[in-house]
Amino acid sequence: MPHLTPHDVMTMFMALAVLLGCAKLAAELMQKIGQPSILGEIFVGIFLGPTVLGRFRPHVYEALFPPLGRCQLCWTPSPHWGVVFFLLTAGLEIDLRSIFRQGKSALLVSLFGVAFPLGAGFLAASIFLNISVRKKERIRSSSRC
Repeated sequence: MPHLTPHDVMTMFMALAVLLGCAKLAAELMQKIGQPSILGEIFVGIFLGPTVLGRFRPHVYEALFPPLGRCQLCWTPSPHWGVVFFLLTAGLEIDLRSIFRQGKSALLVSLFGVAFPLGAGFLAASIFLNISVRKKERIRSSSRC
């Protein structure tokens, strides 16, 4: 298993510091103008990612986030950790008393938000599967003649 050199660790922490610092700064700016802080964090992710910085300043992007080498060991699982921490903070900010007060409507909305799309997708898949099977049967029967 490859180990990280001190330079790799420094590069990783530098990139993490830039990401977190810019995200916090953008979040504070968004709150000052009355927008949700997550909006600023998303903008920073877009600007510091391959979409903007990687396209217009590729040398800066590659210095901050090396595309090859052992630093990939650090960055490969990072999107998963980002989702985990995002869901953690979202869960910590939920006010359970308001959910229990609006229990019936919240339950109906959440059930229909999951059950209806799931059922519609299942129905559409079964319909398309039946159409596909019928076409294949027609093709086979016509090729036998």
